Amino acid sequence: MAEGTWNRWSVYEYMKQRFERTYEVPSLQELEKEFASIESDEIEEGIQEFESRVCGAHVS
Repeated sequence: MAEGTWNRWSVYEYMKQRFERTYEVPSLQELEKEFASIESDEIEEGIQEFESRVCGAHVS
C-alpha cells in the first residue's frame, strides 16, 4: 500500500494480520516505525479499533 493512503484502517489491518499470524499484539513502537508517515492520532484510532473489534470480542 502506498504511504499516502495509510490511515487508521491500515493500522487496524496490520495489527489484525500480525495478531492472527503470531498471537502477539504489535507494540506502539513497532506501529510508529511501520507507519512513520501518518499522524499519531491515526495510529491511536487504529489501535482503538483493533482493541474494540479483536480484543473486545474475547471479553464476556
